[in-house]
Amino acid sequence: CAKSKRWLYDDKNKSAVLMDLLNDCIVEHLCAQVVAGCSMVQVFETNAGFLTPKMFNEIVAPRLEYICKSLKKKLESLGIEGVPIALFCKGANQSLPILNKLGYDVLSLDWTLDPEIAREFVGCTIQGNLDPCAKSKRWLYDDKNKSAVL
Repeated sequence: CAKSKRWLYDDKNKSAVLMDLLNDCIVEHLCAQVVAGCSMVQVFETNAGFLTPKMFNEIVAPRLEYICKSLKKKLESLGIEGVPIALFCKGANQSLPILNKLGYDVLSLDWTLDPEIAREFVGCTIQGNLDPCAKSKRWLYDDKNKSAVL
């Protein structure tokens, strides 16, 4: 991650070209998933937490918005509407107000953010907040505790 982050600082032009190429590939791939029968798709940005809020908001957020808008437009051109598009940005809790404006139908939360706090910043559907390390600890998600997660 350190090398790729350094590359964002050192060579903004080349990194922008690569990210833009990837965006188009991501849109095509997600569209193909929907055409093949997926009833919902999700974009994963699992390195968001490694970036400064400024870097995330200036470099990554516009590309995430592009993916969402382009996918919706492409699906609409195929006569496909109503497919929810979710976004998961690991560690981008500081950017929730910006994420909320990108056009996604669902924002997935990581386990480091209380959903009640997220709700203050987000108007769309939220999901997630499960700690993957706790998946084998059934007591965390028993009937008594599951409502805190769900």
